[in-house]
Amino acid sequence: MIDENLPPVLASLFRDYGLEAFHINEANIEKPVKDDGIRRFSLRYDDAVIVSRDDDFVKSYVSRKVPHHLIYVFNLSNRSEIISAFEKHLSELVVLMKNNELVELNAEGIKKHF
Repeated sequence: MIDENLPPVLASLFRDYGLEAFHINEANIEKPVKDDGIRRFSLRYDDAVIVSRDDDFVKSYVSRKVPHHLIYVFNLSNRSEIISAFEKHLSELVVLMKNNELVELNAEGIKKHF
């Protein structure tokens, strides 16, 4: 699930890679979607990954392990930087998310946390 604070085209990148993905704006749910709603949704699916720039998800992961899987986008300031980073690192992110619960994507690359 791609959070609303990221470009919707990321969902297409994930789908082109063969993954199920959607941007929160594509979801058939009432808008705006609160972070707690996204967390609850992610708990329904063991392999669900939230992709977000919102550090509230990092805080809730550290304190409660919710969501179970998170790609945290940090220090990428504009749309083109974000898209370029995902295009460059998507295959590595997919592999890492199989064995890690929290991975950070930043201007320098990927950082594994848990």
